[in-house]
Amino acid sequence: MDTVLKLLFFESCKLRLILTSIITLSIILVSNIVFAIESVKIEKAEYKSEDNELQVEVKIIEERRWRRHTVSLFDDITGEFLAEKRGRDETIKFKFSPISEPDVPCKVLAEVEGMKVSKDVKNAPITCSDGGGNDGGNGDDKNLISLHDRNSPQYDKNCTSCHVAILVEESLVPSILTAHTSMLLETPGEKDNEKCGWCHRNVDLVQGSAGNLRKQVKADLCAVCHGDDFGEAKRYYQTSITDGEILYELTCAFCHNDLSNSEVKGKKSKEIREKIREDKGGMKPLDELSPSQVRAIANALANVEGGDNDSSDD
Repeated sequence: MDTVLKLLFFESCKLRLILTSIITLSIILVSNIVFAIESVKIEKAEYKSEDNELQVEVKIIEERRWRRHTVSLFDDITGEFLAEKRGRDETIKFKFSPISEPDVPCKVLAEVEGMKVSKDVKNAPITCSDGGGNDGGNGDDKNLISLHDRNSPQYDKNCTSCHVAILVEESLVPSILTAHTSMLLETPGEKDNEKCGWCHRNVDLVQGSAGNLRKQVKADLCAVCHGDDFGEAKRYYQTSITDGEILYELTCAFCHNDLSNSEVKGKKSKEIREKIREDKGGMKPLDELSPSQVRAIANALANVEGGDNDSSDD
């Protein structure tokens, strides 16, 4: 009888163990089904150039929030690992600050428990529009050279939409203004692209500088105001420019087309001087031009038309 009872006891223990295992396994399976992540979404990926800050927010959607999740963030273009965070919050937030433009990813990828999702970075550096089919999240695939070429249909007339930092930049000695902040008010033109383009005439891809795009400034442009024979502008150059064609190309061509196709062909020096004094089209800064230089420009315009030179005084 004792033997039978012992056998029954052992059998009941085995049965209890089996039932416990089944229940435990069921709980694990149900947990994985019920509490699995439903979706992952990058709600925000934005670069703020004024703060040198990149913000990324990843939202994890699931029925119950009782587990910690690990979110890994990567540069989706290069595959470079950026950061990792673990938490129970529905939205996991990343902030990279300070971060310079060359280090800002064009597109970020978030991975959570095998689920991956990517998003273009809003306001990413303009270099993101070149290569890889990525355009910095703006929706258009633009060529950087064409973007800066005023004769191209892709030309962007609002220079400071990308180059906003120049409006608030500071020199190493804050009391001394930078070239941009000091010259923007003194540069001919009414709009951003006119003022910027007046100095920055030529697009150049500087290979020696990691392929960064540059719009170069020629010293001759600076000499127009900072040469030997100008009013209150500080002297930095010993050269005086008197050739009418050169003066026209430097001071007038950006807004009025090249000399052969000028919109103001045939204008007399008196008319030109009046327009400068009236600040027509933002021309007031050209008041630095001497009467003889204005006459030289007028003569160059007259020669294009085949007319008489303007030798009158004003």
